[in-house]
Amino acid sequence: MRRVALAHWGAYEIGSDGSLRGTPTDPDPSTIGLPADALRSQRVLAPMVRRSWLDHGVLSHPERRGVDDLLPVEWDRALDIVAEAFETIRDAHGNESIFAGSYGWASAGRFHHAQSQLKRFLNCLGGYVDSVGTYSTGAAEVVAPRVTGLSEAELERIAPPLDEVVANTDLVVSFGGFPAGNTQVAGGGPTEHLYRPSLRALRDRGCRFVTIGPLRGGFDRELGAEWIPMRPGTDAAMMIGLASELVGRATTSAASAPLLANDLGPFLAYLRGDDRGAPRDATWAASICDVDADVIRGLATALGRRRSLVNATWSTQRTENGEQAVWSLLALGVVIGQMGRPGCGVAFGYGSMGSIGDPVVRPSLPALPRGANPVGVTIPVSRIADALESPGGRYMFDGASATYPDIRLVWWCGGNPFHHAQDLNRLSRAFTRPEAVIVNEPYLTATAARADVVLASTLGAERRDIGGASTGRHIVLTTPVGPPPGDARDDHEIFVAMARRLGVEHEFTGGRDPEAWMESFYEKAIANEPSRHPRGRSPSLMG
Repeated sequence: MRRVALAHWGAYEIGSDGSLRGTPTDPDPSTIGLPADALRSQRVLAPMVRRSWLDHGVLSHPERRGVDDLLPVEWDRALDIVAEAFETIRDAHGNESIFAGSYGWASAGRFHHAQSQLKRFLNCLGGYVDSVGTYSTGAAEVVAPRVTGLSEAELERIAPPLDEVVANTDLVVSFGGFPAGNTQVAGGGPTEHLYRPSLRALRDRGCRFVTIGPLRGGFDRELGAEWIPMRPGTDAAMMIGLASELVGRATTSAASAPLLANDLGPFLAYLRGDDRGAPRDATWAASICDVDADVIRGLATALGRRRSLVNATWSTQRTENGEQAVWSLLALGVVIGQMGRPGCGVAFGYGSMGSIGDPVVRPSLPALPRGANPVGVTIPVSRIADALESPGGRYMFDGASATYPDIRLVWWCGGNPFHHAQDLNRLSRAFTRPEAVIVNEPYLTATAARADVVLASTLGAERRDIGGASTGRHIVLTTPVGPPPGDARDDHEIFVAMARRLGVEHEFTGGRDPEAWMESFYEKAIANEPSRHPRGRSPSLMG
């Protein structure tokens, strides 16, 4: 068996000298690689506790969070301090005061998946406040079910697979361009990077590429893509202008005629400008997008006459009113009239992540079961600062009104909210409001620097695990690249020790050690017969 490491950028063979190289099955190994030595100085080598807690007791001086030094302590002392803080807050305020902060991919391995480890642990102790939604596709997650009846994830999965696009498509138009760097990454770790080789093959077959947006990337140039520079945040207007031209000039496919006649009456009225007296055509869109109206008209004609695929990257909906871009993309696809034709129609997310459009699909590996959460209280993922600042405050989300819980303890494991937050100064102030902030972290990130206790954790490359992208055909049994530095421990080991202190060790471990859990994951994955796999291929083991 080969020694293989796994990251979200892919699988890597480990040489006898410890060097890393792409696996033979990968046609385009990622150049991003694994963590670099440049970050070694930021590693957390031992548990650390904020000075005020050591000098004045647990829960003291939260206003000095981010100001006090963090001092290294022995593991037993750190875990005892965390146990004291947890029990004090839970006994006084209940489990609705505990927030499980875990946003991010954490590791490619499925057993050492930080969210699953943290949330299983907290469920054994009565539950927690959770977060919902993502920063990645937040607007699409809300609008997609209302427009299509599909979740955002399902919308991604129905994108034409790359092999069909290569064989059939004559015109690919991408709002947001063709960023190749994003496609090196996929949750669970891709073992075959197919995006760039596929689009290069499509270029060589003579496909026309058009990229629309404020930026033009290097891969756009390599594909020979025509670039239509456009004002940022005006994607929806451009899509509506294209749709209007298609309808008005009768260049849309006859396949869309029944939909246009029966189901899109209000949309067609909107395109005609019945509400304002002026059509929302190429001239209207040009005034918003800073794109010449004749360019819009020419592209609309090409979309209606050629075998076309229209794509939008996730960036198009990461703006104010971002849901409009997703809705408009789908409406444009219907108007073009090629939905369901091989390689044609609409894709959401090509160029955003490596798994979108992957022609090989298998069921995802299971993760550590989290169990039931008795609390049942959630906050939107992007509103952690709001929740900490305004306990009991009312807010609107996804069409409903809700109340922020009174969060007294934040336990963050996997992810760094300061990497995502809209207003870092505001989040920094909000982080002084809870009574306790506990962070499991390999590096001294902005979040770790604002913690009361930092529990030194390992990297994915330093753990034995099982993983693989859900769209790939390989399951990877990983080998650690090397031992963790200092006294770092993996999250599972940390939570086992905490569960022992809090009296729920057996509930947390389920009577299994990590190897037994990983074996059960593999058995569940291979239990699917080949005929049950969408592409008729069983997963194979790598590593």
